[in-house]
Amino acid sequence: MDESSDRPDDGFDVTRQVELDLPAEELLRLVADGASWGQWLADESEVDVVPGGGGRLVDDGEEREVRIERVDADGVAFVWWPTAEPARRSVVELVVDRHGRRSALRIRERFDRVDASAVARASAGDRSGSDDLRTPAGNAIRWEVRIALLWVRAMLGHPTSVAR
Repeated sequence: MDESSDRPDDGFDVTRQVELDLPAEELLRLVADGASWGQWLADESEVDVVPGGGGRLVDDGEEREVRIERVDADGVAFVWWPTAEPARRSVVELVVDRHGRRSALRIRERFDRVDASAVARASAGDRSGSDDLRTPAGNAIRWEVRIALLWVRAMLGHPTSVAR
């Protein structure tokens, strides 16, 4: 269901996937609507989700800048970073997969620079530091929360899915 690459020389990836009883078109609308990001991706969102667009959002109390790289029929890709720490930038891909009447969202966040000791601890299964959301383990936990919020948002917007 999820994968992580924790090679210090290559950066760090956090990858997650969630399957939803939701048509791909509806999931794509949630993913490609910057206003809806405030309901699942971040606490607040003022992002124009168009190629070359961008804006800002607040994620767990931290203000982030966002630059949209790609928007197409498969999803959205963007670069984001804490306003106060531009060196902590990462690339996020939100890819919608079609599975008949259902869909899945694949999420990949790629960090180019990560504290090597934090990567070593995460690769050894050490979850210490998971309360520090700037570590690889902490960031993986953030994506679990975001996925749960997306699922709730999708189910509230698509009530027939809850009854199945």
